[in-house]
Amino acid sequence: MKILMISLDKGLLGKGELGDVTSRHRQYGNFVDQLDIIVFSRRGYKKNKISERVFAYPTNSVSKFFYFFNACQIGKKLFKIQKYDLIVTQAPFVTGLAGYFLSRKFKTKLLVHYHGDYVKNKLWLKEKWYNFLLLQISGFISKRADGVRVMSRSIKDKLVESGIDGKKIRVISTPVSLVKFGNWDADFSRRLKEKYNQKKILLFVGRLSQEKDLLTLLKALLEVKETYPNFILLVIGEGNEKLSWMDWTEKNGLMSNVEFIGQLSHEDLVNYYAVSEFLVNSSTSESFGKIFVEAAACAKTSVATATTGAREIITDGKTGLLSPIKDSHALSLNILKLLRDEQTAKKMGEEARNSASKRFDGGVNTQEIINFWQDLVRDRF
Repeated sequence: MKILMISLDKGLLGKGELGDVTSRHRQYGNFVDQLDIIVFSRRGYKKNKISERVFAYPTNSVSKFFYFFNACQIGKKLFKIQKYDLIVTQAPFVTGLAGYFLSRKFKTKLLVHYHGDYVKNKLWLKEKWYNFLLLQISGFISKRADGVRVMSRSIKDKLVESGIDGKKIRVISTPVSLVKFGNWDADFSRRLKEKYNQKKILLFVGRLSQEKDLLTLLKALLEVKETYPNFILLVIGEGNEKLSWMDWTEKNGLMSNVEFIGQLSHEDLVNYYAVSEFLVNSSTSESFGKIFVEAAACAKTSVATATTGAREIITDGKTGLLSPIKDSHALSLNILKLLRDEQTAKKMGEEARNSASKRFDGGVNTQEIINFWQDLVRDRF
């Protein structure tokens, strides 16, 4: 089975990797004859050999407006070398459009992924002026795709309500290797605690982009600081909103309580999960929220806004605490509750780990993804 994938994740090109994207795709390669990945990128990248069966090809576009055309050009060249059995796209938007074009031209099956919560999401529609157009594209592509993979049951339900055939939709969350989170560097944890003068460490992990809405979390922490100043938020990740959020942090006197760490390898990230009190997240849109599973694997609970993804993973009051989206005051109260009650935070962390070990097995999810590919290729629907 030969797969052509179209992705947005530049980590596959060996730069700026967030999380375990390379190792996951290397694992996919163990189940197929060939996995070639076209990655939307600006200039300056080279073809990346991930394994003997997995290769990533950058579009090296002069502008993002050329991503579609450059991806199609690369796709046509690759199809001249070999015939692919299935095209998989990371999203139902421009990657989906490129996948649709190639699938029709070369009469190949098309699988579209929904890694975000876009459908019937008013907050997402308001984020950018062109999101309404993207939503129309996603509907067009999804109705014509041979298969659709979503991260949660809620997303599937919304797609079915929008007119997408439920028979071709499968709920398969992103595989998470829980085993690697069982081991961390105790000496590193001790040094980190000393570095921050034994302050309680809160952790944010994710791209610093608009939908992550870090500003709501910063506003919540400003309230928390008034009554409980002995904490430090470590922000792991990069993104186009980083400078504006750093500027807000400085102007509002939070620099002593917030540090922007930048991007970390997945191996180093495990140590930060381990040393933290709990994970905090204020996104306006999450379809799954792999970070909640990763934190849970380290026996850490999460305080988050009630996105589709967070509700799918976190049982409010048992494995974590949820607050309304954009409500910084409610978020601050939940953060304060766990800062003041270490025993409850630890108990919720243990409950989260038990739940994650039962519900999110990376090996099982990987096999379900491969099975979906095989079923599409062999018309098992």
